[in-house]
Amino acid sequence: MKSKNTESWLPIRSILNGAIQLDDGMQVTGVKVQPKNIFIMDYDTQKNVIYNLRNLYNTLDYEFSIIVADRPVDVNVYLSQLQLLYNNVQTPVLKKLVMQDINKANLFMSKEVVTKSNVPTVEKKIVENQTKKDETTAKVGDVVNFELTGTLPSNYEDYTSYQYEFHDTLSKGLTYNGNVEVYVKNGTDEEVEITGYTVTPAKGTAITTPTDNTPITVKFADLKADTVKALDTSKSVTIDANSKIIVKYSATLNENAVVGEAGNTNTVKLVYSNDPNGTSTGTTKDDKATVYTFQLNVVKVDGATKDETTPTKLQGAKFKLYYEKDGTKYYATVNLSEGDNKNKITGWTTAEADGTELTTDTDGNITVKGLKEGAYYLEETEAPAGYNKLTAPVKVEITKNSTNIHELDSVTADNKSGTVDTNNKAIGMITIANNKGSTLPSTGGMGTKLFYTIGGILMAGAAIVLVVRKRRSDAE
Repeated sequence: MKSKNTESWLPIRSILNGAIQLDDGMQVTGVKVQPKNIFIMDYDTQKNVIYNLRNLYNTLDYEFSIIVADRPVDVNVYLSQLQLLYNNVQTPVLKKLVMQDINKANLFMSKEVVTKSNVPTVEKKIVENQTKKDETTAKVGDVVNFELTGTLPSNYEDYTSYQYEFHDTLSKGLTYNGNVEVYVKNGTDEEVEITGYTVTPAKGTAITTPTDNTPITVKFADLKADTVKALDTSKSVTIDANSKIIVKYSATLNENAVVGEAGNTNTVKLVYSNDPNGTSTGTTKDDKATVYTFQLNVVKVDGATKDETTPTKLQGAKFKLYYEKDGTKYYATVNLSEGDNKNKITGWTTAEADGTELTTDTDGNITVKGLKEGAYYLEETEAPAGYNKLTAPVKVEITKNSTNIHELDSVTADNKSGTVDTNNKAIGMITIANNKGSTLPSTGGMGTKLFYTIGGILMAGAAIVLVVRKRRSDAE
């Protein structure tokens, strides 16, 4: 019979200087212990294992560490045992302790294994054209629609009252529009708008001066109260463990928006009752949705040097930026003041006179922040001194990356390729040229060549007329 003492069957000679000395002279720094599923044992064996393990820990008079490498596993058996224990226990204190174990066990459940647990979940999505997504792009002034969806625990019926709160946090770059609506959805049934909650800030109150981490709270003091009912009195509402609580609202991207990969991240979490016999609450992990926006850099150069390594930069060119929708032009208003928001779009106007006039600096540059993918137009209102003004707006097309939507794929000016900044792929750069003299100003290409050709023909024609006239004079 094997000895019951571990010293007799473990190949350990001694422990010295933090290392384990084995019988064969080898040294190791730890011992791997393979776990054993006690739930496949009979009841008496389970009790014996737990009893002996408890006694072992109680005999240790020194500090020790247990290192566990975990992975998603199916703990349904364990949860079933706990649920059975919870149902049979009569003492409120013991029920509370068992419920705590149930909640802890649910933290280790993978979504693929468990479809319903005693812990609610929450997710935040952006809704575009009835499609829900985790991230999107927008230009300043765009309205972004958000949807928060919370589930209820499988033991929801065990509660006499149920506290349920959405804690939503907006970034500084998004202005809350104050238009919260709350719905209940059961299975494939239609969503039913409900009442019985409080909103902070109050419903209908927009946040006009957003700050970092602007909080929005939708709180049901008691989801089971009589006040929770359909907004439309002709409809009825049933809330059970399989119901989903849905919060909808919108926010507008503003001039505080962060440009680039960091994006404008918004988070939500749930605070919920977690004890049918008490008032304690739990909190879910944060879920997030992110809005990205882009930057356009414009460089104004001399047309005669535009193809050179270091083209001549032109100061003093003036432009207005606009986009078109349904035949209407929307001109950008831009913050030109010094500070964090310099060169950021503040809004859009249909009045051309109210659009911001952008002027190239000493390096020939114009910067505009807060754009999304799509087509825009740069209309030159004044050419640099000594140069011809462009006769037509320059069409700028911004294309985002289909995989990493926070990055640009390309940018063009009148179908001529620009570049994407290698250090910050949310920045696109284009070059626009002006010409001197009698040539038509252009961004380069066929326009100038056509003018030269036509001009040459006209000059040749003039010479022919002079020759003919001279010959006629000689004949006379």
